[in-house]
Amino acid sequence: MWIPSLIRRPVPSTTLLGPMRVGKALGFVTSLAAACAIAVGIYWYVALSPTEFDRAIWLQGESATDYPRLRMADGLLRSEVLLGKSKAEIEAMLGPPTTTDKFRDSGLVYWLGPIRGFIRIDSEWLTLNFDQAGKVHDAQIVMD
Repeated sequence: MWIPSLIRRPVPSTTLLGPMRVGKALGFVTSLAAACAIAVGIYWYVALSPTEFDRAIWLQGESATDYPRLRMADGLLRSEVLLGKSKAEIEAMLGPPTTTDKFRDSGLVYWLGPIRGFIRIDSEWLTLNFDQAGKVHDAQIVMD
């Protein structure tokens, strides 16, 4: 007795494309994935790597749309140039601190921009804490 089969046997991909075309397709997909990975890596390096401090750009930072303070603050922390400076030296370098009720325990606070990432709800801040001698002993980027 003949019963029609409801399950079809899969057709090997080599039958549809041919053995040479499968190899070329895999090579193309692999090359495309590698190119995308390289492009993303270059973007992250260029867009997120620390930049050199520029006082004129820093002072425009709160009104700038590309938020240059974020990357400059990364560079300032990496170089540790802020450590050991007095409050007057910091204000001469960075300008007046941001007026905020956040981070009341910190000595000086500067708004850097919205957090880096896809959902930019919160902000990143540069906080500077001073020791008994009035010198910066701790500088860090914090999120609210």
